[in-house]
Amino acid sequence: MAEVPLVRAALDAVDAKFPDIPQDVRIHELVRRLIGRMTDDILTHSRQLIADLDPVSVDDIRGADHAVVYFSPAMKAEVDVLRNFLFTNMYRHRFVRRMTGKAKRVVHDLFTLYMSEPELLPPFWAKIATGPETTETARAVADFIGGMTDRFALRDHEKLFSISASPK
Repeated sequence: MAEVPLVRAALDAVDAKFPDIPQDVRIHELVRRLIGRMTDDILTHSRQLIADLDPVSVDDIRGADHAVVYFSPAMKAEVDVLRNFLFTNMYRHRFVRRMTGKAKRVVHDLFTLYMSEPELLPPFWAKIATGPETTETARAVADFIGGMTDRFALRDHEKLFSISASPK
């Protein structure tokens, strides 16, 4: 990530001020500085956009032909470079795509099973479900799955679909 100019500048500043900090602290400070720089930019630029618009009411803001809270053109360009880097090297990385595929399978399996057998839901959610394949059941199942942590969803999937898992 150090090849991204926005990151490189922040990293250089961190390393200059704290040359011997542990890597986890270095990363935390890097992220803090990046967020701070972007926040400062958006606030400064937005103040100028609002001042240029000179609104009298909220309707003036709503009726503006452009966003009034936005990065400066220079920061937008830097953020775009960072975003492209992240998409190319992280979000679309084969490991991330593989894990995303597995997560989709887990969610799909849980949703399909709970839709067809809502009595397997915990009591609170089972009461909301009105029977297999109904809109109310779909809402209950979606809300139940949506509230799961990753670890809970994997454990639930294992419990429901693994032949070797003990039924608890």
